Amino acid sequence: MNRTNLVPNGHHTPLSCAVRRALYQRGHRQAAVACTTAALVLNVVAAQADDAPATGAGSAEPALQEVLVTAEKRTESLQNVPYNISALDSKAIRDAGLESMTDITAQIPGLTAVDQGAAIRWGNNNFTLRGIRTDPPGGGSLGLSYANLTVSPVSTYWGETPVLFQMPLDDLERIEVLRGPQGTLYGSGAEAGTIRFIPKRPTFDKFSGEVRAEGSYTEYASGGNGNIHGVVNIPIADRLALRVVAGYDHLAGFIDAVNRPEVDSNGVFVPSIPGDLTSGFVLGPVQKGTNSSDQWFARGSLRWGPTEAIDLQLDYLHQHTSMADGQWGSNWPGGKYDTSFGAWPNATIVTRPGCDFCNTNFASEPYHDTIDLVDLVATFDLGLATLTSASSYYDDQNVSNFDGSGVFYGTATDPNASNYSPYYPYLSYPRVTNFFRNPPSTDSVFIQELRLASAPGKVFDYVVGLYYQNQHISDYNQQYIPGIISYLQYINMPNPSAYGDENYIRTSHINFVDKAIFGELTFHLTPAWQVTGGARFFRQDYTSTTENLLPLCGAICSADQTNPNGYWLGTDSNNVSRHIWKLNTSYDLSSDLKVYATYSEGFRRGGVSGLPVVGPFASPANLQTFSPELAKNYEVGIKGTLLENRVRYFADLFLVNLEDFQFDRTNLSAVIGAFNGKDARSEGFEFQWDMALTDRLTAGLGYSFTKSYVTTSFDIQDYPPYALIPSQGGTGQTVSLFGGPLAAGTPLPGVSRNIANLNADYTLPAGSWNWQFHADLSYRSSQNSDLNPVSAYQFVIPSAFIGNLRASLHSSNHMTYYAFIRNITNNPDVSGGINIQVYPNLYGLRSVGSPRTFGAGIQFEF
Repeated sequence: MNRTNLVPNGHHTPLSCAVRRALYQRGHRQAAVACTTAALVLNVVAAQADDAPATGAGSAEPALQEVLVTAEKRTESLQNVPYNISALDSKAIRDAGLESMTDITAQIPGLTAVDQGAAIRWGNNNFTLRGIRTDPPGGGSLGLSYANLTVSPVSTYWGETPVLFQMPLDDLERIEVLRGPQGTLYGSGAEAGTIRFIPKRPTFDKFSGEVRAEGSYTEYASGGNGNIHGVVNIPIADRLALRVVAGYDHLAGFIDAVNRPEVDSNGVFVPSIPGDLTSGFVLGPVQKGTNSSDQWFARGSLRWGPTEAIDLQLDYLHQHTSMADGQWGSNWPGGKYDTSFGAWPNATIVTRPGCDFCNTNFASEPYHDTIDLVDLVATFDLGLATLTSASSYYDDQNVSNFDGSGVFYGTATDPNASNYSPYYPYLSYPRVTNFFRNPPSTDSVFIQELRLASAPGKVFDYVVGLYYQNQHISDYNQQYIPGIISYLQYINMPNPSAYGDENYIRTSHINFVDKAIFGELTFHLTPAWQVTGGARFFRQDYTSTTENLLPLCGAICSADQTNPNGYWLGTDSNNVSRHIWKLNTSYDLSSDLKVYATYSEGFRRGGVSGLPVVGPFASPANLQTFSPELAKNYEVGIKGTLLENRVRYFADLFLVNLEDFQFDRTNLSAVIGAFNGKDARSEGFEFQWDMALTDRLTAGLGYSFTKSYVTTSFDIQDYPPYALIPSQGGTGQTVSLFGGPLAAGTPLPGVSRNIANLNADYTLPAGSWNWQFHADLSYRSSQNSDLNPVSAYQFVIPSAFIGNLRASLHSSNHMTYYAFIRNITNNPDVSGGINIQVYPNLYGLRSVGSPRTFGAGIQFEF
């Protein structure tokens, strides 16, 4: 919710720390001491405030500030936008202490995300909005080992550039969350909505800046967290200015890896019986705080306005993020585990149990991401209209190492679960780990948009534009099974592989070109009634080539059954020419009340799966490509203000029909692909209510109810392994990818029916000082984790309740001191999972959020 500056007067309401006693009872002395200290400080402040004069008492009536947004590619009031949009301005971001993208979910009704810490592995976008989600949150059967072939239904923008990275929320003008399909203006991936992160621009008038340093401690962590950030705005000439933002963040790890084996100098698990390569392995000591991360970034903006009518801005951003391990929890109970599944007598190991913040997998999963982004935005005021040219290029290098051993630690008796351990060439290797060690996968994109937006105040308003995007993705995947060659030789099954312990090598190149013309035309029939029509016409071209090697398996795994490296190829190309529509009307019943109705369409682009069509792992040719997904949204809503702008609200009812919905999944031979289902639906209700209760106290309440489900039963027929190889018993018959049709009414994964947000901000003057208190609470109900309700990867993601507190003290000399508690309930905040979940499993892991965190910081503005 957007919060506002209020006149500081009235009477103080003291805050207290009621959780102190409970914290002592749990033994968390540091947490309890910090909470007690906070309570004492607040009581002292209360006493100061009671003695301080009521500066400006009665000088102004409480009111919410007007919010200006650019969601429709022109600057206008939030109230004037004729559909549902939430906005957080720079003050709201600062007062709530929002630091990363996932933090905004606590402030935006209906928005959820999978928490991976500082990582966005493989660049996969895990936002969910309006219940439009078809992939398992967290990765499901795929884990986090591949880049999604489909794009997210929620698009994200940094300024004018459609891009996703783990962006710090420093020096932002505002964040806009546009709900519902935005395809006419924002293109592919904007079918559930669009999130816009809009940075502040250089200003010509004065030299200014700020420096901020912060320290904090997270429960269970191996050390402290710390960061330092700064901003400087430098006027260079009369209408030339430079703005530079930079920062560094270190987050201590709070996940303990409890079952990491001891390894030798080659990374091979040390056998529990020296010299016996059929024995299990030796567990090393518990590794504390494995998921630590470091991130640093710098961005510069050079703005030049040679005349009043011309505005040019060049931006460059460089950011590097590293994370030492995955952010997983586990419900594994511990105990004896036979890693050979009965093949060898000495393969049983005794494992330690998991916990909410304990990782039970066998190998660490380091992550590195480097992004470079440059854009040039030129704006020309032509009088009757404004012409904008936005050119951008970014290169994202992502290394997402992953422990993929979960497929080897399944159960051979469950037909829905995979377990490769007994089969050639693994042959019940008791110390197996299938580790994905990846060279950088790259995502390089050039984007050009040219648009013309009319000046406001006419009978007709319009936005018309051209869009071009050229994207190239190179995805590399190298899987290792350390020690497998030595093991095969030990059991007299030598393998002549020239690739050593490499098990699988996958190289994928995807090229995507998007050309579009788009526009919206608004007709103001009366001063109170407007009708807007919009359209986007686009042509998209996709090309994909995927080369695969299975050198351990050899010729029997090759497409021609003779290549000694197990080579097979998946390649295809496709193009689509389509159009989408939008129709919106709104009527101002008064200057403070607007009703609206919208029909809008959005889409996710199609593509090429890269599945093979010949050889032992083939799929039918019709599965080689996947079609665009289309969303048709029907919505009615109301928005307005009350009591002389003391209350701002919106509410809407929506129904979204999905046609040919997409999802990522492996085929029956465990080859990554993307597929089309049939039809699905998401329907629900949303509202947001922001209030200036007094001239010191503001509060916001948001709620969404969403029901998302499959509406048309469907099945996908695929070839099982070797179905096309008669010499291996293949019959050429297909079977169901799901074990049977998915029925109408099946819930979509990763969607909570109920999401609620509550926040409050209180301003308290204390002489020359000014206190600001913020509290927010968020709740989301449980979710399913998989599209297939009988899948071995399905589990019920539990509900979560998260609370945050923050207190800031602003002095008259431009200093700010603040303290905060995040996740005061210490909720594990499970938001997804990977691998088999139907029974306790070492690799049945859960994505968890950060535990309770206490911190303080200081900021100086100049």
